[in-house]
Amino acid sequence: MKVKDVPFGWVWFRTLCHAVGGLIWCGSAVSGLAAVANVNIEDDFFSPSTSSISAGDSVVWTWVGTDGHNVTSESKPTAVWKASPTTFPPFSFTNTFPSAGTFPYECSIHAFEGMLGTIKVAAVAANPPTVSITSPTSGALFAAPATVNVAAMAADSGGTISGVQFLIDTSPISDATTAPYQAVANNVAAGTHTITAIATAGNGLKATNSVTIQVFTPVSVSAPTITEPGSFQFSYSADINSSYVVERSTDLINWVSIDTNSATADPETFTDDNAPSNGAYYRVELLANP
Repeated sequence: MKVKDVPFGWVWFRTLCHAVGGLIWCGSAVSGLAAVANVNIEDDFFSPSTSSISAGDSVVWTWVGTDGHNVTSESKPTAVWKASPTTFPPFSFTNTFPSAGTFPYECSIHAFEGMLGTIKVAAVAANPPTVSITSPTSGALFAAPATVNVAAMAADSGGTISGVQFLIDTSPISDATTAPYQAVANNVAAGTHTITAIATAGNGLKATNSVTIQVFTPVSVSAPTITEPGSFQFSYSADINSSYVVERSTDLINWVSIDTNSATADPETFTDDNAPSNGAYYRVELLANP
C-alpha cells in the first residue's frame, strides 16, 4: 500500500536547502565530532533496519525512495525524539542519541507493512584515571629501619581525583585527598617491599602504580688486621645472599672495585692479598639486588 493511495489530505513541508560548492544539500545539518550512522528510507523499509551506535552519536535518515514516509519513535510511554515530517524525497532527518538503550522506530504510515527499525545505543566507556609514583624510584635502596617518603601524580581526563591511597606491601600507609599526594612510611624493616599508589576518580574508576624498594641492614666493618706482609683482612656485616662490592683507593677520590660477591655469611670476611705497601683505603657497598 502506497502513501499516494491513502485517501487523506497532505501537508507539504519545505526542506531546508543550502548551496555549498555547487552542490545542493537539503535537510538537517549534522555538526560535532561524534560518529554518524546512515539509514536509507526506501519504499516501505529502512536500510539497514538495525543500526548500532554509541551514546552521543547521531543517526541520519535519508529519503531515497519515491513515496512519502516519516520516522517516528515507538518508545513508550513517550517518544524519545520528535517525529520527522511525513514527506517525499529529497529529504533527510537527524536525531542524536545521548544515552544508551534500544530505541525502536517506524514509519507510522507503513508500520503495518513491516516498515520498522531499531537503533541500539551502547554506553560510552569512561576512561580510568592515571597515577604514577614519582618517588622513590623502583629499585631504590634504604638502610633499615627506613623512613620512605612517597610521592605520586594522579589525574583524570574526564573529571577529578577523589583520593590516592598508599600501601606498603598490603598495609595502608595513608590516604591523600588533595594534591600534592605525599605519604611517609616509617620504620620499614629490612627486606624487599612493594609500594603501591591507588588513585580513585570521582566516577569510582581506579588506577594503580607500584614500585619495589629494598631495605637492608647498614654495612658495618670490623677492625682490620694484617695477616702477613701484603695481606690485609677485615669483616663486614652482610645480609646472606645479598651482593656487595669492595672498593680500594689510595687518595679517597679514585676507587677501584677489587671484589664483588654474594654474601654467604654474616659477617662476611674479605682478604686483600695484594694490598699496597704504602697503605690504602677500603669501602664496602651494598649492590642493588634483584
